[in-house]
Amino acid sequence: MEDGSSKPSLKQSSANRGRGAIIPTNGRHNVWALLLMGEIIFVGVVGALIFAGYYSLVLFPRQRDFAKRQRMARELAAGDEIVTYGGIIGKVKHIDSAKGIALVEIADGVTVRLVIAAMVGRYDPEEIARNARMGQDTNVEMTP
Repeated sequence: MEDGSSKPSLKQSSANRGRGAIIPTNGRHNVWALLLMGEIIFVGVVGALIFAGYYSLVLFPRQRDFAKRQRMARELAAGDEIVTYGGIIGKVKHIDSAKGIALVEIADGVTVRLVIAAMVGRYDPEEIARNARMGQDTNVEMTP
C-alpha cells in the first residue's frame, strides 16, 4: 500500500515476469485457491469412502465366495456327491483338473461332462432340508 490507497499492493512475480502474473504482497492467502483445494480434498475423501463401501459390500464377498469355490474344487475327489447351479445332484466319477471338467453320474448309467465351475458345492441333505424349511417358514405375499 505504497500510494496510501486501501487496496493491497500487488507486484509481478519474478518467476512469471513478462507473463502478466500478479500476486498479492500483503500476506493474505488466495481465498479461491483455498476453496478449490478444500473441494478437491472433499471429493477425494468422498471418493475414497465410496470405494471402501463398494469394496466391502461387493468385491470382498465375491472374492471370499470365489476362494471358497476354488477350495471346494481342489478338494473334490471321485465318489463325492455334488450339486450343480442347475440343481442337479450327482456323483463325481472322474476329475480332469487340467481341462476343468468332471465326469458326473446323475443317474444309473447316465454320465455327463460338467465344468467344475458349475458346481455349487458338496451335496449335504441336511443343509438343503434346512434351507427348504427356511423358505417355507417365511410368509411372503406375492402380488401380481
